[in-house]
Amino acid sequence: MERLTGARHGYAVEGRAAYDKDASEKHWERLLDLFGRTPRGSRTAPPGSG
Repeated sequence: MERLTGARHGYAVEGRAAYDKDASEKHWERLLDLFGRTPRGSRTAPPGSG
């Protein structure tokens, strides 16, 4: 989780009053980087499921 200083809730949704282009681009860049570093199938089973 990361807080982008100055960005309001909903900043990544284009067309909303809170949209912040710079914050949105930073958010998506970092999120896609995280997805790229996360191996597929790496989810852990919930406690008590196995």
